[in-house]
Amino acid sequence: MARQELSKGTLKIGMLADFIALSDDLYSIPAERIAEQEVTATVVGGVVEFGDVG
Repeated sequence: MARQELSKGTLKIGMLADFIALSDDLYSIPAERIAEQEVTATVVGGVVEFGDVG
C-alpha cells in the first residue's frame, strides 16, 4: 500500500470510504427485522454509485 493511510481507513472529512446506507437504523429495530432492510445507497471510493446519501 503506497501511503493509502493518508486517504483511507478513517471516517472523516477528506477521507475516502466504501459503505452502504440502509433503510432503517439497525440499532433501533428488532434483530429479526435486520434481514428485511434495503440498501438505499452505495458509496465506493467516496463516490455515490447508487442511491442518495443526502
